[in-house]
Amino acid sequence: MKVIDGHTHMYQLRRRWDKPKNSVKEIEGFDINYLLKRLDELEVSQINIMPQTMARVQEEWLGSNELAADIQQQAPTRIISFAAAEPLDQRGLFNRASLEDFERGIIEKGLKGLLLTPPYGVDRQR
Repeated sequence: MKVIDGHTHMYQLRRRWDKPKNSVKEIEGFDINYLLKRLDELEVSQINIMPQTMARVQEEWLGSNELAADIQQQAPTRIISFAAAEPLDQRGLFNRASLEDFERGIIEKGLKGLLLTPPYGVDRQR
């Protein structure tokens, strides 16, 4: 059977939005060979990596677009990485910087899609 994991967060610890992990070298204990071995044991042929930005309200990232691209480069036939983008900035206006980061991720880094998570942009204190 061919199994594809359609939504994986590779680096689950939350980081301040201005200090995300950008490379697998920054993740203590990350071992691509161990990951691929475990995927083989579980009969998972491919995984989709999703970074997640919650910068506007929660000031946090789960992974980063750079990290997602770096992980994909480790095993490009097994790992498909998406970009994350926050559509609104801190003022609630269109987030041009996030769009430009997304575009760089797709064009320059080979990311394959986009994850938007609007619920994480909601100010829960209102």
